[in-house]
Amino acid sequence: MEISCSTLFKLVDKIEEDPEPVYFFLAHRIVGTTLLVPILIFGPVRNILVVLVVAKSRSLCSSTYCYLVSLAIVDCIVWMATVPQEIVSYYLLENEWVWGDIGCSLSVFWQNLGITVSFLSLVAATVER
Repeated sequence: MEISCSTLFKLVDKIEEDPEPVYFFLAHRIVGTTLLVPILIFGPVRNILVVLVVAKSRSLCSSTYCYLVSLAIVDCIVWMATVPQEIVSYYLLENEWVWGDIGCSLSVFWQNLGITVSFLSLVAATVER
């Protein structure tokens, strides 16, 4: 059986017009949400408590604890740039970005900033010791 080029192009056009929506599997959504919700709740609380304890205690005013506060703040930044988007993505079409170009740029910026500052804080703490 021979298919003509025009028939093939019509089939391709039909596929491109009406793609089948692809969602994450239900099990993936449940497991992902179950694992990320505690991080969503306790991650920022833990980091804010670290900052408050170091800020309130005079005995913790040293460069080591300054690096610890820096890591806690950066962890919150990385958390804000990744965890909420990951949870939202479980319930949208697969590979769909809803935050627009500015949201994409800001997300990548905050993730890269957080990773870089975390790395540099760990290097500084290591060199100081």
